[in-house]
Amino acid sequence: MPKKIRIPQDPDQKNSDRAEWAREALDTFRRITHMGGEDYPEVLTDLLADLGHFADRENLKFRDCLRRAQGHYDEETGTDGKQFKRIVVFHKKISLRF
Repeated sequence: MPKKIRIPQDPDQKNSDRAEWAREALDTFRRITHMGGEDYPEVLTDLLADLGHFADRENLKFRDCLRRAQGHYDEETGTDGKQFKRIVVFHKKISLRF
């Protein structure tokens, strides 16, 4: 029996659209980086790493952007979402929870 997927709340009824926009972005990234055989976890991981490189070059604070993304996600899921729960970012010897 397939595992049942629990979808978080969707207060404004737009999260299916948001997920589809993300899928299109990942599919485009997979295509232009020639990652055709890779699954979504690998493509997402590589995109996140490349976004870190982009942030370096644009003098952006990537962790701050992730924190803001968490706020958007929490608002869009009525804080019912699980994707940013218990994330730990390690930087040298410091562990940050957000």
